[in-house]
Amino acid sequence: LKQIFVDGFFHGDPHPGNLLVTDDGRVVFLDFGMVGILRPERRLTYTRIIYAIISNDINMLLDSFDDIGIGVPPELVEDFKDEMYAIFKETKNYTLDQFSFSDTMNTLTSILNRYRIVMPGNFMLMIKVVSMVSDVGAQLDPQFDVIGKVEPFLSKLMVSSMFRAESIEDARSSITREVMGFPKLLKKFLDNFSSGRTRMEVTVPELNQMQSSINEMGRKMFLGLLAMGLVIGLSILISFNQIIIGEWMGLILVFAGAALLVTVLKGITGSSSGE
Repeated sequence: LKQIFVDGFFHGDPHPGNLLVTDDGRVVFLDFGMVGILRPERRLTYTRIIYAIISNDINMLLDSFDDIGIGVPPELVEDFKDEMYAIFKETKNYTLDQFSFSDTMNTLTSILNRYRIVMPGNFMLMIKVVSMVSDVGAQLDPQFDVIGKVEPFLSKLMVSSMFRAESIEDARSSITREVMGFPKLLKKFLDNFSSGRTRMEVTVPELNQMQSSINEMGRKMFLGLLAMGLVIGLSILISFNQIIIGEWMGLILVFAGAALLVTVLKGITGSSSGE
């Protein structure tokens, strides 16, 4: 664990043939043909992933996946959580001789493959190494409490990593980079907006209702003006029908105009009652 999460440089194949124990109790690693290297930020993220697994924290696990650019498809997140919860629930009740870290990691890997989640190569190498070491420890001491040893070590490591000078400097650099990049982002947004490549759409339910009311009001005003015109026209027609077009033709036009006026008035009153 110190090699992986503290040094960031670890032996990639620690099987029993590559391990020696000296007379004074020191462990000696042989054959460094396969090694893993982790950047500082990856070390912290991988620490959180392993800690989330052994502490049964599904949300921390998903957040850590996001930190390394790996996300479960949104529509499958709940299914993924259900499967991980079932695994955590089962392993939580295991006794020391029943629990196998490597079996848990193999199950997790199969779930990730089923959801088409591709983990970085150095992460899979790290998982293999931790699983191999835990299996060797279980063979040497079946009562060795892997979780009891690993959990407090990782917890302490996460806390100390947050306050290291390196972590503080990374945070400062990240904030400075975001602040310095803001003018460029603002200029890009304004350029897109002025060129028409950016559209802004605002939906206000009350605005749609107001538009409908204005349209209905305009319709009523038009029908009202039309009715007024018909009344004036009929009045003139009744007064002068005999002089202009004759009595019978005038009566026909009067009745036709009256019928049209009734239709217009019904349109006005009908729309009012519809509201």
